[in-house]
Amino acid sequence: MIIKTHARLHITLLDLNGSYGRLDGGIGFSIQDPQFILESEKRDDGEISIVFDEHITDEEAIEECEVKIDEAFHLIKEHYNIKEGFNFYVHDAFKPHSGFGSGTQIALAAAKLITETIGIEANSVELSSIVGRGGTSGIGTYCFDNGCFIADGGHSLKEKSDFLPSSASSHACPPPIIGKYEFPEEWDILIVVPPFGLSIHDGEEVGIADREFDIDMIAHDDLLYFPLIIQQLPQCLNVGQGFSQFIRHVLLGSHAHWIGILLCLIHRRTHSPRDTRMLVMAH
Repeated sequence: MIIKTHARLHITLLDLNGSYGRLDGGIGFSIQDPQFILESEKRDDGEISIVFDEHITDEEAIEECEVKIDEAFHLIKEHYNIKEGFNFYVHDAFKPHSGFGSGTQIALAAAKLITETIGIEANSVELSSIVGRGGTSGIGTYCFDNGCFIADGGHSLKEKSDFLPSSASSHACPPPIIGKYEFPEEWDILIVVPPFGLSIHDGEEVGIADREFDIDMIAHDDLLYFPLIIQQLPQCLNVGQGFSQFIRHVLLGSHAHWIGILLCLIHRRTHSPRDTRMLVMAH
């Protein structure tokens, strides 16, 4: 059995301190490329093996695949009391820690292959909860099933009381979906990823928000934009007018503080403006 899953672009989180009664909340969408392609076959000894196609040479991508597939295998195996083992073959992978949501796609692909092979019916939300994904954003979880442009409703403050990045939010289940919109096929997305720069992930993410800015002040400012984002989104996608302005407003307007934080961290680590990593979208 083979699964092919696509990368996703996460545009923004909507509420960082629960000012609306729920924490996080996000919008984003899937893209056709890059892709993660995983094949599996069952084995009887309960063990696991992971083999990569020869063209996959990125060491970071290989390491992430090995870690995420192994973690998903053992979590699913324990949850469902599965006795079988699996051989996994990675046919294609995309670069990790580059804004494409690779961790969620790898974990869900492995989990789905295992459950489908064994004959267990489980949707992406159930599997994400088991393998510890979706604790901050639900975009990757819902894009795994359906693609499209997704808006999620964030987490209850009873489930998650403080803002934490996904690497430290495995205890939280994926948030509910509040909007799913078809993304126009004729629209082009340009992604530029320079071969240099700074990636922040796993333990490095934890505490950045507390160290670098006043989250209460930022959340107060975001209250002014949150209703506008929800109101404008369907119109922009369905009519095709103002989408680029909408994205620019979200990224460079209400959430410009994220860019400031990133540039501050880059300056501290590299002291060189040429090491800046950027992701540019246009249509």
